[in-house]
Amino acid sequence: MGDPADSKSSRRAVAEVLTAAGRRRGGAAPSLDLTLLALADPTRRAVIGILLDGPSRPADIAERLGVSRPALTRHLRILRQSKLLVERPVADDARGRLCVLNPAALGGLHAWLDRIERMWGTQLNAFKRYAEAAVLKRDRSR
Repeated sequence: MGDPADSKSSRRAVAEVLTAAGRRRGGAAPSLDLTLLALADPTRRAVIGILLDGPSRPADIAERLGVSRPALTRHLRILRQSKLLVERPVADDARGRLCVLNPAALGGLHAWLDRIERMWGTQLNAFKRYAEAAVLKRDRSR
């Protein structure tokens, strides 16, 4: 079975999300939407996992993941568009480039997840108070 990034429908879906995201903000796509889009694919998450260990050449990433270079190129493009990845030239190789993780691009996702976590914390604390009150009420009625 081929890489999902190779399918025309997957590429079309990514393009539609990028276009829609750009329209919503007057041409500037919201970073959270792009970050979630980029992280929705397991191959792109694996690329991020590799880059957590440090910069890497695209050919080395493709080899580690067992994907073709053209397929990886499409994944890297989406990671660049979401700003999760930047490419830098290799000092000793005019044609070479290194992929480098841009952790700052995860800031929007981190902030959003913090809000979700606070909401769940509030909900769970309220449930805890309710359950404790129910136990106290039950114990008093015995």
